[in-house]
Amino acid sequence: MKERKQVVFSKNETISKRWIVTNNRFTSDALDFAKCSGLNLLSWDYPKDNNLKTKNDIDCLYPVTGLTTLS
Repeated sequence: MKERKQVVFSKNETISKRWIVTNNRFTSDALDFAKCSGLNLLSWDYPKDNNLKTKNDIDCLYPVTGLTTLS
């Protein structure tokens, strides 16, 4: 994927970064693979200081299913 450019939207735009995002956790094998292959990862607890949990807490972002004020 890294070497092969994928044309998207128009003929002039290409994908420049690859991300895997999950609300779960990555295994150590997945972390190792991403590091050596140039994939960016974002999960509940990775990367340590800029993960989904931290982003949610700082910005007060919570899933709708977690709101007790809705009936």
